Amino acid sequence: MRKKLSFRIVSAIVLCSVLVSSIVGIISIMQSTSIIKSEAKDKLLNIALSRGNEFSIQTSKAENTVKELAEIVLGSIDVSKVKNDDYMADYEKELSGIVKSLGDSNEGIAGLYINFDPQFTSGNKGFDVTYIYDESKKEGIVETDVYTLDDYREDNEDLDWYYDPIKAKKGVWSKIYEDSVSKIIMISYTMPIYADNELVGVAGLDMSFESLKQLILSTKVYDTGYAFLFC
Repeated sequence: MRKKLSFRIVSAIVLCSVLVSSIVGIISIMQSTSIIKSEAKDKLLNIALSRGNEFSIQTSKAENTVKELAEIVLGSIDVSKVKNDDYMADYEKELSGIVKSLGDSNEGIAGLYINFDPQFTSGNKGFDVTYIYDESKKEGIVETDVYTLDDYREDNEDLDWYYDPIKAKKGVWSKIYEDSVSKIIMISYTMPIYADNELVGVAGLDMSFESLKQLILSTKVYDTGYAFLFC
């Protein structure tokens, strides 16, 4: 009888010990999991903020470059002579060197340009200065009069980049698209230029989406995690 009672007491003590140990173990695991989740969440947030800041720096630099080009145009063009085609042809040559210098000093851009509104000039032809980065040659080239007068139509989808900022009356970012000529996936920032409330034209910059894509793909999240971008 005493042996049975002793066995029951010992069994109860062992059972209680196992139960307490199990409860303590479960609580410890839950606390550890909570701490790990919290640390992981903080790390992911820091990574997202860091990459977001890098993205913002690139886009802000693009916007500032376009604004700089617009300010150069407003500060150098002789508005009293813009109806003269010979003057505009000479001004394009003068501006070409400036546009190339701006383009060459901005790594990662695919294009930089200023298109003058036909109603601002004589209306006889299109005037524009365009910097294009040739990826195969690793150098930038400048072309003029890429667009004809007939191209300047609001129903011309190829010139949405031109008319969208005019309609918005401010600088705008385009959606991601494939350039019809270069076949490069890119994104563009364009803004209208005004002198005394008169539309001078539109300045813009094209960024290869590859550089932004590589920024995202290079983001490592632990061993198997990855980053992606909502567009």
